[in-house]
Amino acid sequence: MSFDLSLTPAHHDLIERTYRFAEEVVRPVAARHDREQEFPWQVIEAAAQEGFYDPLFYRDLIGDPAGLSLPLFMEELF
Repeated sequence: MSFDLSLTPAHHDLIERTYRFAEEVVRPVAARHDREQEFPWQVIEAAAQEGFYDPLFYRDLIGDPAGLSLPLFMEELF
């Protein structure tokens, strides 16, 4: 058995969805929330609508046999 870190189409989709969410939703308000120390409720609501707060979403990230989904998601989001 060989060790393969090639990204699958699902990985690429996850990267694209997460990057787009961060670019369109998080980045435009992040500095203001940091500066004013406000909790970003609208970001949380948007993340929930995107499916990023669904327990099954995290189950799939953690259950990725390659172990790449969770780190890819976190890298793009943060």
